Amino acid sequence: MSVELIAILALVAIFAVATVVPINMGALGFVAAFVIGTIALDLTVDELVGGVEGTDATGFPSELVITLIGVTYLFAIARNNGSVDLIVRNSAAWSPPSRPRRPSSESPSRSQHRSLRPAT
Repeated sequence: MSVELIAILALVAIFAVATVVPINMGALGFVAAFVIGTIALDLTVDELVGGVEGTDATGFPSELVITLIGVTYLFAIARNNGSVDLIVRNSAAWSPPSRPRRPSSESPSRSQHRSLRPAT
């Protein structure tokens, strides 16, 4: 079986598992990529993380992923303890009030609309 077909089957399996079990599809994707890389492509862990020698592949961006996981975790904590709701509520209280809009069915009369006045 080709590696491409294995990857597509893994993607279908990820979708199936994620619809049944409440788990993040991204986490399943990382696991599937690791398993396919080590088993189907015969890559070592060092090659997966650091890149393959003699190619332009730079490897896995682990610093970026750690940053994204940390920021996501921070916002999850802030949402669970109510900080995000508090910030949104206070931001809405400090914002200027919006002007009521005229319904679209009512168009301004000719005298009210500046662009329809004749040039003087």
